[in-house]
This record gives sequence, structure tokens and C-alpha cells, in this order.
Amino acid sequence: MAVTAQIDVKINTGDGVQNVNQLNNEFEQSTKTLKSLREEADKLNKEIENVEIGTKAYNEFKTQLIAVNTELKNTELGMEALDNEQFASELKSVTGGLMDMAGGLVLVGVSGEGVEKIA
Repeated sequence: MAVTAQIDVKINTGDGVQNVNQLNNEFEQSTKTLKSLREEADKLNKEIENVEIGTKAYNEFKTQLIAVNTELKNTELGMEALDNEQFASELKSVTGGLMDMAGGLVLVGVSGEGVEKIA
């Protein structure tokens, strides 16, 4: 049985970069942030090498290093953009999840015109 679903997606680009100068400024700020995060991670790596494992100081350096590395990775991932194929794949996953949820609701006895249309 073929099922057709329509999902309307509205993307607000009002807060987006409006010109090349803004794009360059955003890029420079991101680069500075990435550079400082990398420098901090390098500094913590060097410092932790001289500290005895299991000590309070080691655990503090380890916690700081994990936080910096996490922020660095999240920043780098945040700069990656989804291409059209990735966006379509993610949208397909969301649609599949909605279909599964609607089917599950029908199976447990939830009824209604909206649920029946989806399922």
C-alpha cells in the first residue's frame, strides 16, 4: 500500500548572513575561536603529561581537556553544512519516524481521522 505524506518546511533565513562582508567577519570570528580552542587543548595536553595519573590535579586537567575538546568538536561540526542529499536523508528519517508513530498509535487502539490519514 503506497502512502503519500506532505511535510511543509519553513526555514527562517532572517538571521542569516546578508552579504560577503558579514560572511567574512563570521568566518574570521570562527577561525579565531577554533584557533584559541586548539591552543588551549594543546596547552592542556602538555600540562597533563607532567601530572601523575589518578591525582586530583590530573582529574582536573582531564575534565578541562574533555570540555575543551568537546567544544572544539561541536564548533567544527557546527560549521559543516548539510548538503541537499543529507537534508533529504534527514527529512526521510523524520517522515519514517512519524509514520512509525502513527502506525503504533493505530495498533494500540488510538483512533481519529488525523491518525488514520497518516497511517
